[in-house]
Amino acid sequence: MNFKEYIADKIINESPMETSKYRGDIIDNEEYNIEDAKTLLLRKDYKEILIPNINYKIKIFEEHSDNNVNMKYDSFVNDYPNVIALICYINNNDDGGISIDSSWNHRKYKGFAFNLMFNYYLKNFNYIVSGDLHTNLGKEFWKKIIQYSKDNGYKISILNDNVETTYNDKIQYWGTSNEYRDFRIKIYKK
Repeated sequence: MNFKEYIADKIINESPMETSKYRGDIIDNEEYNIEDAKTLLLRKDYKEILIPNINYKIKIFEEHSDNNVNMKYDSFVNDYPNVIALICYINNNDDGGISIDSSWNHRKYKGFAFNLMFNYYLKNFNYIVSGDLHTNLGKEFWKKIIQYSKDNGYKISILNDNVETTYNDKIQYWGTSNEYRDFRIKIYKK
């Protein structure tokens, strides 16, 4: 099982109702991560990108899901080599936006996935949409994204059962239970 397969099997397919995700010894195992990064680098089918606030180029490997033609996996690899982030998303081809299915960030590169949302995805797509249920870590991740968006002039809205409404600070949109299942956050490119 390689890194992407482990993410898909153990992380993405786990119930989002759990209060935290199982990571075991594999997801943050440095040797396993390095081995998978080296395997990706041998493929040579990457794009090099420079993310603002980072002093080095990152290689991005774009892959499609075998089960869903619209699902994509972006693996971000540095020269160490480490897989430092994995973002899975569904491409909303009709209007140029994406729905983030899941994200993972290497523990040594804390904040990198957050940085990608604004300095890669919102530069390349018209908007990003959160998932509909979150672990506690996912909830905090999206709350930080909302705060940064508000502080920096990004338009934020709420999708409630696919109807778009204005974001309201006074309403609780986050949780790990079914009562929150219809809410997703949508953030637009500036």
